[in-house]
This record gives sequence, structure tokens and C-alpha cells, in this order.
Amino acid sequence: MDPRAVVVRRGYKSYGNTPVLADLNMAVSKGSIYGLLGASGCGKTTLLSCVVGRRRLDSGQVTVLGVAPGTSGSGVPGRRVGYMPQEISLYSNLTMKENVFFFGKLFDMNNKELEERLKFLVQLFELPDSNTKLNNLSGGQQRRVSLVVAMVHDPDLLVLDEPTVGMDPMLRLTIWEYLMEISRARGKTIIITTHYIEEARQADTVGLMRNGYLLEETSPLDLLDKYGCESLEEVFLLLSTRQDEKLDSSQSINAHEEERSSGSYELEKLGQNEIHTPEDGACRGSRKKCIFSEVSTAKIVALLHKNVLTIGRDTMLLLFFFGQNLLAVASFYMAFGFNPSDLAMAVVNHDATSPSRTCQGPRALGGCNFTDLSCLFLDHIGGPVFRKEFYDSPEEAQRAVGLGKAWGAVYLGENFTQAFEERIQGGIRVADDAVEQGSIFTWLDMSDDVISWAVRDELYTKYQDFSHQFLGSCGVNPKYGDLPMKIFKPVFGKSEVDCLYAIVPGLLLFLAFLLGVSLSVWTVVHERVHGLLARSMISGVTTFEIMLSYFLCMFVMICMQAGLIVVFAFLLFHYYNVGSLALISLFLIAQGTCGLLYGFVISACCNNEGEAIHLATGSLYPSLFLCGIIWPVEGMNRYLYYLSMVMPLTLPIRALRWIMVRGWTLRNTEVLVGFLTMFCWMAVFLVACMVVFRFKKL
Repeated sequence: MDPRAVVVRRGYKSYGNTPVLADLNMAVSKGSIYGLLGASGCGKTTLLSCVVGRRRLDSGQVTVLGVAPGTSGSGVPGRRVGYMPQEISLYSNLTMKENVFFFGKLFDMNNKELEERLKFLVQLFELPDSNTKLNNLSGGQQRRVSLVVAMVHDPDLLVLDEPTVGMDPMLRLTIWEYLMEISRARGKTIIITTHYIEEARQADTVGLMRNGYLLEETSPLDLLDKYGCESLEEVFLLLSTRQDEKLDSSQSINAHEEERSSGSYELEKLGQNEIHTPEDGACRGSRKKCIFSEVSTAKIVALLHKNVLTIGRDTMLLLFFFGQNLLAVASFYMAFGFNPSDLAMAVVNHDATSPSRTCQGPRALGGCNFTDLSCLFLDHIGGPVFRKEFYDSPEEAQRAVGLGKAWGAVYLGENFTQAFEERIQGGIRVADDAVEQGSIFTWLDMSDDVISWAVRDELYTKYQDFSHQFLGSCGVNPKYGDLPMKIFKPVFGKSEVDCLYAIVPGLLLFLAFLLGVSLSVWTVVHERVHGLLARSMISGVTTFEIMLSYFLCMFVMICMQAGLIVVFAFLLFHYYNVGSLALISLFLIAQGTCGLLYGFVISACCNNEGEAIHLATGSLYPSLFLCGIIWPVEGMNRYLYYLSMVMPLTLPIRALRWIMVRGWTLRNTEVLVGFLTMFCWMAVFLVACMVVFRFKKL
């Protein structure tokens, strides 16, 4: 039996062109404490990550407890190793007990075992009540909780990265005493890094590491005797000086590269670099069988329970996720789609018979009275839409529009009433002058399309009302005042103009997609950046289990979100809809799920929250502009039109619009195509997740 617990042979690791580990050899005996000493940035954390199976060497070999990390059934990553990273890497909104129980469940521990171990370790490390939330503990107490998590399952190998930083000297002594006890009495192997070099004298073996090289590896006493020094710091300084004098770092790296390329790495033939993560272990069947053979129901349940607790206690996330859609639906309903009102209109009326050229109150219509017809028309354009402001000349009225004091100018000439009478009585034989003088002249401010079109529509409508009323009083068929075109009741929708038809379906689906993306990005990237995902995976959880637990938890939230949107939009605010609410809910759930998977892709590609936010917003804005929410895709450039038709939102938005306005179902081809489009994009995002996760770790 090999007496060594950890063996690293000719380990080499680089990030880009920067070597982190260079031709490193290391051996840790079973049942011993190994003190790994070195300055920050020398490669200690990277080396430990390779030992616990989190990262892999570019070349060389690592064996842990007799097997390569990641080999199926090796327990590394998994129950045989306990790892405490430099960062706290615990869930701050969970209690100390909940954190310990979560990781303990990943190690297949039952509640009784966890209760006993937690009680013992809390007393040993002088921690407060285990029901205290982690974010209510001091930094030193949080580090001790992190140490408890690493030790709770009583592993064969403990890997502790700076466990005593910031702790009280007496507590550091207690920890070292306990580590020496479990090492010598129970055969536990411990690798520990520390900033306090002199405390490493208590280790059985120390390794002095600098610039990716292990300078020496022996017992503390042998080191002091060999180099005639009184402290380990003096030994480290001496070896560092000799390294600088002996080797130029660039020559050393080049020599190492030559040696690697010469084929002298006989240990590489063992295929170590092919085995590094649990799902890449010894399973030799199909990829699908390998993934599902590793799945643990107990771990998924633990992950789901953790997700429910962490998300449920994240007030800002819940406010954003559930409050954002309700706020958007409510504000959109209250602010959008109403006709503009109280619009200033500059009026010049030279037809009025009063000396002041103004109308004296509402004009009473009695019989076919051809007097002051201009006043009758102006009575019609009063009301909530227009606020009439009278001017003396057309030039003054136009100047008011040019200065932004009015949205339009209306001019009725001196002979408007007489000319209008001639137009009615003369028919097609009316003189050109009568046609000209019987016209209403308008000048509009077209700088705001919505308002200008509302003004134009209101003027047309009110003129038609005026002509109907007057012609009817003269015993003439009012329809003579209409355009020679009969527009019947719409096949779909309502007669009045309503922009909500086009915008609401896009708004609802975009909200569902956006919030799905936000939920997954916010949660996954946060846990990844703070080392929580890495710590879970070192505990033996696979990528598939983590993503499945996220998906199940967030899918429930997506369904809740869809239900709230439907209730608010259609039952509370009564958005126009003639379709099935169940089908609308199904579309919202599918689109939210699509966004959820897209968020997973973003989370896998980005290293921090900033990158994720930039990628998410940078990709969603073009989708917002091109998917037909703001402007119909039929009005776009042909190339943009074809691009928009293959985007995740365009066809689903069109399908949802036909559901709401036309009452269509999945039996209609366009609705079915929109629904299937979402599933196609789900498949694309799912494959992208698998590819990215295969080449880039969580």
C-alpha cells in the first residue's frame, strides 16, 4: 500500500502564457500534516485546486489517496476530501446550521450525524449559536464556520487554504492541536497553507513554494539543520535568494517546455489529463448514461432546499423578480394607449359675424341655418382633446405653432359659411373659389408622430361629426358628408385606434424572457463569483445536478411569475383579449424558460457580474428593437426582417398577438410555429450550456 496520500509528479500549469506551476513535485504522507508555505500568487491555491480535482494540470500527474482525482468512485471530489478555500464561500443569508447541513447532505450525512458533528465543532471552535445567520457573524467567526464545513464529514484528506487568517492566537493554537490530534491518532492527512510561517513548525512536513516551484520539501527541523537557520522565515529567504541567483525564470520555463516536448513525461501516458471532473470519470458508456449514472437524488434535494432558502431570503431578488413585472404591467396600463388631451390648438376664425370675430358661446342649431357654420365646427373640436386659443391672423397662429405654443393651427376664412353652402347646393358644378373658401386650413406640428396623428384623426373625426349634424338638419342624407368608402366592423380587434394591440403581447413576452434571464444570471453568477459553486463541486456535486436544481427551482418561479402577469394584465387591468388565458400562460412560461436557459449560457460564459450584465443587456437591446414590439417587422429592411424572424422573441410575439386579438389556438399554423420556435431556442441554449460547461468550469 502506498504510504503517500497525495503525489504530484512534474506538475505544470499555466494561465495563458503565464506559468503558475513549473515542474513541481510533491509528496504528502498519509496521517501527516503538510504545511505548504509561500507568498500570495506563488501557485499554492492552484496546486490545491488540482489536488481536490477542481482544476487539472496541463501536464504531469496527480494522485490522491491512491487514485486520480475525478475517477468515478474515488471520492475526490467528494466525501473523502474536505476543502476550505481562502474565501469564505458560504451562503451569507443562511444560518450557520443551514450551511453546515447543506454541505453535510452533499456528503450523504443524515441529520443525527450532522447534529452531533456540528455540536462538537461549534464547541471546539468557540462559535455562537448555530442558528445565527452567517452575515451576522464576524469575519473570524465566518472563517471558523468555513472550517467546520470542511471538517463536518470527517474526511480522510483535509485541504485547508489559509484557515487561521485573522484568528485569535489562542484559537489558532486550539485548531493546530486538534489537527495534530486527528492526524496522529486517527490517521487523517492534512494539507494546510498559512501566512504565519512559524506556526508551520508544528507540521510534519513543510513545502516551500515560490514562483510555481517547490524549493524544498522536508520536516521543519531538518530544514533548520540543513541550512543552519533559526527560523523557517530565514530558510525561505535564503532559498529564495539562491533561486534568483541560480536560475533566470525565462530560461527555466524554456527548459521545462523543451523537456515536456521531448516525450520524457512517461507519467503522462497514464492519461491523467483525461480525468478531472466527476462527470468525466471512469464511466465508459454513452455520455447520456454517464451523466445520469452520477445523478444523486439526495444531492439534488439538498441543492433544491438550499436554492429555496437562499432565493426566498434574497429580498432584492424577489422584489425585482415579482415586483418588476407587476410594476411594468401596471405602469404600462396606466400610462400607455390613452388619447392625448388638452392639446393647444391655435384658431383663427374670420367667418364669425360678431364684431370680435369670435363665437359667442355654443351655437344653437335650429333648422337648416347657414349662419356662422365656422362656429358650429369649432364647437365640435372643443372638449378634452383640444384647448382652443384664438389668434387674429393665420401668420400669428403659425408663429405660435413654430414656437411650440400649439400643436396645430386652424384657419377658417371670411366666406367659409357662404362657400360651404355653395358646395352643398352646387355639387359638382361648384366654382373653384367656393371650394377653396369653404375649406378648413390647418398647419400641424409633426415633430411627435403620436400626438400629430391624434390631432389629425381628431380633426377628421370632428369635421365628419359637424357635416353629419348640419346635413341632417337640412334634410340631406348625412352620409353625403362621408368619404365614398364604407368601413365595416373589424374582423379582429376594435374600431378605434389602439396601439396596445401591437405592443402588449410583445411587452408580456419580453418581460417573461428578461426576468428569466435576470433570475438565472443573478443567482448563478453570484454563487460562481463567490466560490460557492466550486465548493459544492469539490463536495462531489456534478454540473448536471447543480444546473438541474437551479432549473427546477427557477421553473417554479417562472410559472408563478406567468400566473401573476396574467392576473394583473387581464383580470385586474383588463387588457384586451379574446383568446385563452391558459394558452397565454403557457406562452409566458415557455418564454420565461427560454430566458432562463439563455441566462445559464451567459452565466457560463462570464466570470463576474459586470461581464454578465454587459452581455445580457447588450444582447437583449437588439432583440427589443428587432422583434416587432416597437415597430412592425414588415416595415424593416429586408435583411433585418429575415434576421428578426429567427430571433427568440419575434415569432412568439406574433403568435401571442394573434391569440389575444384573433382568439387563435395552437391549431393555427402561425401560433404553433411561434410556440415551437421557443422550444427550438430552448434546445439551442441547452446545447450551448453543455458545450460551454464542458470546456469552462462553473
